[in-house]
Amino acid sequence: MANNFESILDTPAEAMKVPTPLPVGEYIFLVTKPPALKEITAKADGNKSTVAEFECRPVQADKSVDRVELEAYGWPTDRTQRLSFYITEAALYRLKNFVKDVLEVPSADNMTARQMLAEIPGKQFRAPVTHRPSPDGTRFYSEINSNALAKA
Repeated sequence: MANNFESILDTPAEAMKVPTPLPVGEYIFLVTKPPALKEITAKADGNKSTVAEFECRPVQADKSVDRVELEAYGWPTDRTQRLSFYITEAALYRLKNFVKDVLEVPSADNMTARQMLAEIPGKQFRAPVTHRPSPDGTRFYSEINSNALAKA
């Protein structure tokens, strides 16, 4: 089915399926475009924060990824995963570490946070994908483990 709005609206109910999550394992990702800046509210205390959310497309699967699951997923794919960074004084070091140590941007130590965000699109990095259950436990979501980012 073509991926345009009109044809999506014509999808019959029996063809509406929960997407298969990207299989667990290590991937190389490509950051496909500039970040979307989103304001989020913490569930615990109601505080608001800004998050820079990047779309990342897996471009290579490591040998740690089950090939049968990968084929069932529909590899190669244009589906994306999200990578987010909180834009707060306390969390900016994570953005700096990513740009400097993972993406290896040589001038990272002399950049502002704004310049770092602009530097990320088009770059590649390596990261594991994990699965997180939905709150009701009926399905799983794939997500980039942002605590284990590495050089591509």
